[in-house]
Order: sequence, then C-alpha cells, then structure tokens
Amino acid sequence: MMKLDHYSIRTLELDRVKDFFSDLLGLKTGPRPDFSFNGYWLYGSDPKQAIVHLIGQKKDQPPLEIGDDTGAYDHMAFQSDNYDDVIGRVKASDWEHRESTLPGGIARQIFIKGPHNLTVEIVIPT
Repeated sequence: MMKLDHYSIRTLELDRVKDFFSDLLGLKTGPRPDFSFNGYWLYGSDPKQAIVHLIGQKKDQPPLEIGDDTGAYDHMAFQSDNYDDVIGRVKASDWEHRESTLPGGIARQIFIKGPHNLTVEIVIPT
C-alpha cells in the first residue's frame, strides 16, 4: 500500500456534510463522474485527488448492510501545516471539538465531531 485514496460517506444530509468539510477543512468540491446518484467529491491541495467522496442517500433506500463481524468507524484524519487557521475555523463554528498533543509533543491534534457523529482529526506536526 502507498496511501489512502479516499474516504466515502453516505448521508441523508448531503449539503450539510459537504459544508462541514468545506467550512472547517477547506476542502473544495470538484470534478466527479456522472453517477446516477447525487454526491460530491471533495479535494484538498491536490486538484487531481478527491479525498472525500460524499454519496447522497435517499430516504426510501435501505441503509447499508452492516454485518456482525464489521469493525466500527472511529475517525478520519487529515494533516495540516497551519494550526492557527484550522483552530480559528473550528472555534468560529458550532461543532464540538477537543485538542490534544501526541505523546512526546510530535504533533498537535484537533478532533471535531461533525454531522452523524463523524469525527475528523486534524494533525499538525510540531
């Protein structure tokens, strides 16, 4: 493996989740194949690599099947080099968050609780 390609989220609140990632992390909507369902692809600093795929779930669709042997989602993490910018956006929002530092002080962390209890971690190396 070389790297994580993308993370997909299915949601009934497509625009709210898009705004969460756009407003707090600065991700931008960009090109997306012409699928038969609504959604967004969100991009960071690389305009050729969508890192979050949002899929619009319709209310009349059954939820995704989750088997008994499936692990639970905990969080997704992004890296930033600008703590002041990120924490400014987070504090200006109404989203619950907490800050911590990795043991040994190698990085600062900001954990943000978003729509559907999606937790996003921002890692800022020191």
